[in-house]
Amino acid sequence: MKSRHLILALTGACTAVALIANAPQGISSEMDDLWMRATTTARANADWLPGRVEKQERVLNKKGELEIDNQVILEFGRSKEGAAEVRLVSYLANGKDVTSEARRDTERKALASLREDHAKGAQPPFASLGPGEQLIKTFEKTVVHGGKSCAVLRFIQTGGVRDIQGWVWIDCEDGDPLKTEIEVISAPFKDGRSTILGMKRTADFGRTATGALCIVAERIEAAMRTSTLLHTFEGVIEDTLRYSAHWKET
Repeated sequence: MKSRHLILALTGACTAVALIANAPQGISSEMDDLWMRATTTARANADWLPGRVEKQERVLNKKGELEIDNQVILEFGRSKEGAAEVRLVSYLANGKDVTSEARRDTERKALASLREDHAKGAQPPFASLGPGEQLIKTFEKTVVHGGKSCAVLRFIQTGGVRDIQGWVWIDCEDGDPLKTEIEVISAPFKDGRSTILGMKRTADFGRTATGALCIVAERIEAAMRTSTLLHTFEGVIEDTLRYSAHWKET
């Protein structure tokens, strides 16, 4: 699954076992059918990739002071051989244009990230469950979202690399997932030299001109602490991404 406001600063005392013990156990057949329709649609459209990505990355220290404000635009497409390729359109680092200097490294990382996400298929909670994974879901309420009547379902998924919980907004009429909100509940955890104290991801879905259902916007928020021999940083990374011009990799 790419790719940070403090969401959950949970410790070992707040375990997935306790969450499951307190979670509602199941939903009605009508809501279960709606969930399956949303899952089927998300999986069927998982191989659509964004042709254009506009990303803003902000890093705030623990005092809430803005230390980094980067804006990146990338365009993805297909080579003559049909393989995915990427072009860095622009890179502003704290307002300074560093496109030329950042091109090679940024394009390499962006292409690797695209392939990794694509290889995972549908993102949670619509991805297939692996061995030992468990998904518990319950209906919470019906709301109007984007002018459409939606069922809001809560879920808890455990047994994978990271235990997560969240909410899904599903169109009551056609079964399209319109929004997901996911929180990592198995934090803190190590990620390289960093400790992730909490993480939350919000995704908005939309239909393209070709009728494909794709993620059109994401917001990822992670509270983290990174230590080196000379410096320790603690703060929050906020990534806001907009996706457009989707295409299907074959």
